[in-house]
Amino acid sequence: MNTNMPAIFREYMVLERLRSSADGIPVADYQRWCQLKKVLNNHFRPDLADRHEDQRESVRVPFKLRVGFETYGEIRECLMTNLSRGGLFIATTDPLPHGSKLQIWLRIEEGSQEIELQAEVASLNSGPGLLSDEVGMGVRFVNCNEEQEKAIDDLYERAMQRAIQS
Repeated sequence: MNTNMPAIFREYMVLERLRSSADGIPVADYQRWCQLKKVLNNHFRPDLADRHEDQRESVRVPFKLRVGFETYGEIRECLMTNLSRGGLFIATTDPLPHGSKLQIWLRIEEGSQEIELQAEVASLNSGPGLLSDEVGMGVRFVNCNEEQEKAIDDLYERAMQRAIQS
């Protein structure tokens, strides 16, 4: 397989947009999308088993960004360490319980933009049997409107491009 990561990224994003469209994606293109997703996942996280990454809707991209969130009336700020089109991972030694609802603010320094999103805790990475050495919580975005989805997609593409270039 071609290891030109910028070209793989571009092809993946074309197919990702097609996959996410209302028209759907032809079977051959979907199979190619799966192959590219596997290559990108292995590039970013060679330590994780393929079966774990195959469960995800999109590639998790390493990306550090300050994230603020509110839950149960408490406001906290932590570090986001990876991003996908459907959620993100928040590094924290005090993760919220699985299923907790929270309001998230992503502060993008490049354009002083802030994205506000609703989310819920989808996974916890703490205790014995960690998939990685990072402690925290995976959250999935919920109830996103079209503007929020576009902002997430734009951030995701910039994060992927930056991660491939480094």
